[in-house]
Amino acid sequence: MENNLIWMWRKYLVGVCLPFLVVVLMVGCSGSSGTVDREVDFNLSASELMSDYQLDEGEADGKYLDKVIEVMGVLQSVQKLKNGRIQLSLKTGEEIGSVLCNLEKGKESAIASLKVNSPIRVKGICMGMLMDVLLESSVVVN
Repeated sequence: MENNLIWMWRKYLVGVCLPFLVVVLMVGCSGSSGTVDREVDFNLSASELMSDYQLDEGEADGKYLDKVIEVMGVLQSVQKLKNGRIQLSLKTGEEIGSVLCNLEKGKESAIASLKVNSPIRVKGICMGMLMDVLLESSVVVN
């Protein structure tokens, strides 16, 4: 009886746990899953993105939400957030509202060469709009 229990336990470990562990390791170690490696779904200017959201936020969410967007614009500001992340703000031509781009971790060195009021291209994942359109996991595109 005890041998059967040990045999069943070994079958369980080899048949269920080991394949699960292999899959977890493959997914976790499969390289970068960041924005930089993802294909762009939309290319547009910061003012076009803001305009789309101001015209119809629901429609814009349906089109852009959780999609990878490459936005061209003029750098308005660079700031370090309380959580240590870097946030870029792009001008939209509106008095209120900009495109905020929270840089992906490890991509902070890209800001060294940036100048306020200079053209910039940023790729990120659209998270929608409150007062500003927000792009997460953003990277500066050369």
